[in-house]
Amino acid sequence: MRHPLNFDPIEEMIKANMDNYSDGGDKVEISRREANAFSEVEVFESNIWEDEELWVEPKFGEKTVSWQTVWDHLYPEYDEFDLYAPHDDGAASDMHRLRGLVATQCAETEAVLGKIALHFDKSLNVERRTAGQLLHEVRRLLGEAKEKWATELTAIDGAIRRRNHVIHSPATIASDRIGDGDWVPVLSFIGDDIYDEGNLRRDLALQHEAIIAAVRLFHSLSADSKEDVASGPEE
Repeated sequence: MRHPLNFDPIEEMIKANMDNYSDGGDKVEISRREANAFSEVEVFESNIWEDEELWVEPKFGEKTVSWQTVWDHLYPEYDEFDLYAPHDDGAASDMHRLRGLVATQCAETEAVLGKIALHFDKSLNVERRTAGQLLHEVRRLLGEAKEKWATELTAIDGAIRRRNHVIHSPATIASDRIGDGDWVPVLSFIGDDIYDEGNLRRDLALQHEAIIAAVRLFHSLSADSKEDVASGPEE
């Protein structure tokens, strides 16, 4: 597709996104390299969605597969060298389910943070802000009242951090082989931390505390609320 004379789509993207990114409350200019990356992703997405056959069925079925599993699938000839122990994706399935719950629950908190921020400043573009950036905005917009809501804001901050950890770090099942027998799963990790379903359930419990805190704060802004945002939550 050819663009009209004097129209630079990358430059326009940079201008369009100038107000959409913040770091600690300070605006961060989106670089041309980042804009090119965004443009390439949009083109890639538009192309693959047009390929209907590609999306008939996920390659590995409706499950999450580890990079080790994909390695073994693509390069089976390396099995004899035992470069990587086979990853037990089945053993990790419940961890992936809980990771998904943590992520989607945090998304609900993020949505409420966006509504709180818009209550104070309707000019904000909350769609392009992360949960952490929205929380920073809410703290800034609350002003002195943020001290009254310190417990709730701390819970939300902790939940966002835990979400980031369990989502951006891979879930890994460490296996061991007894003699020449089969590989047996022995430990599970999130990133470099020993982690199991119990840890993830605690992370989900924290997400529930965070959404309660966010909704209470949002409710305090409504006209008929018995709570007042400046006074803090009711005991």
